[in-house]
Amino acid sequence: ASKVSLSTLEKASRVGVASSLFMDKLPNNYFDQGVAKADLIGGRTSRKPIKSEIEGGIDEQVYYEFDVAFAPKECPDFSAGNKENLGLGFCPYDNIFLVSATVLENDDGSGNMIVAVLECNKDEWKIGNADLKRARSSFTVERG
Repeated sequence: ASKVSLSTLEKASRVGVASSLFMDKLPNNYFDQGVAKADLIGGRTSRKPIKSEIEGGIDEQVYYEFDVAFAPKECPDFSAGNKENLGLGFCPYDNIFLVSATVLENDDGSGNMIVAVLECNKDEWKIGNADLKRARSSFTVERG
């Protein structure tokens, strides 16, 4: 198996979130293949406590959070009845994906990438974007 490390996530904003998180490789085309062309809207890192492999110790686990979105395939003009196109040359995103990812390292130096994805449409985003971001930020992993 290939080694997965935090450097994979560190590079995600440069090489593409979808390919770095293997979203375009999931079976049954769970994510539309257009996920590779999605726009990266924002990203940040956070650190959360995790049990150390040493008895009673606490370490920090690094999480990478990404906001990724798909633009609509077509964006009719305002004059054609599309109230969302305000003449700025783009329409609001159809789907927004809030992603949190981390790599849990194993004793042998390899790692397991663990990813949580929250998906919403533009109407759900308008209503609850702050709550959705809080839900994404609540994602944590624990050592077994």
